[in-house]
Amino acid sequence: MSRERFVRWQSQSISQLSFSINLLLGLAVAALGFGVALLRDNTFAPGGIDKWLFIYSVIALACGVLFGVGATVTRLIDFRATAGKIREEEKGGQSGVVSRFEKQARVYGSATWRLFWFLTFSFASGVICLAYTVFAVYGGRLV
Repeated sequence: MSRERFVRWQSQSISQLSFSINLLLGLAVAALGFGVALLRDNTFAPGGIDKWLFIYSVIALACGVLFGVGATVTRLIDFRATAGKIREEEKGGQSGVVSRFEKQARVYGSATWRLFWFLTFSFASGVICLAYTVFAVYGGRLV
């Protein structure tokens, strides 16, 4: 019973991480597109610190997109290594081959988590700076 619960929750964890990476990656692409579209607007002219916050937001969102793509790729390699480990174990493969797949899965799994947290930070900071800049430039129109 305990093993079944572990497998079920492990499956949920895998699904949630994949969903979170895809969600943040999609939102980062959309926010980056919004930021770049603002550059085409002649009325959008941030000055002083707002200009630098806008530049930071575009860079942070672009990095977020790269981190998201990296997290997706390392996630796929992690799944492939895990499948290789299981396949070798079922074939009764040599322990060296199994441990190689196991080590590869562990390395790519931890890389996925690091890239996920980098994506989360760069997306959050980029969106906060972008929202601040948009409000600073266009906020007067709300009143």
